[in-house]
Amino acid sequence: HQLMLAALRPRDARYRAHGLAGDAGYDARLAFAVLCWAVLDPLARYRMAVAEHKQALLDGHHAYWASEADMDEGSPQRILDRGEPADLPPVLALQGGADANLGPHMANRFGQAYRARGGDAEVAMFPDAPHGFIRKDASSLAAREASRQIAEFIHRRTGLKPISEDARR
Repeated sequence: HQLMLAALRPRDARYRAHGLAGDAGYDARLAFAVLCWAVLDPLARYRMAVAEHKQALLDGHHAYWASEADMDEGSPQRILDRGEPADLPPVLALQGGADANLGPHMANRFGQAYRARGGDAEVAMFPDAPHGFIRKDASSLAAREASRQIAEFIHRRTGLKPISEDARR
């Protein structure tokens, strides 16, 4: 969430507060972003957690957000939907289809809105993968495929070559 918010609003003074001292030109522009099971619409997720009585998610929202209005204002999805000015670096969003914390529709909706605004957004769905699937089991087929897609995405954006499987061993 925070990465995408900063990517959309790189010149926003709230995100420049911790920039380089004395550098008035400092901002948070990104060449690209890789999002793993990101909360791209905090307000929609909050309302889902309320409807599904997911107390742990509600506790997290209440600890982070002061209000539903703040969730709306700081929502990358809603920034796009409102047509606010936004930087649109290339994005790769990874999402598990079995993610009980988000649901796959949120990443797909974000990708569609991003592309509708002229941005380059790839959404990679992993049908049976849960929330945080790469962290949970890095050796799973989904995690290995997601890692491969991340490496290829970065390679296309930077020219840096992915590390081969043989080199990782």
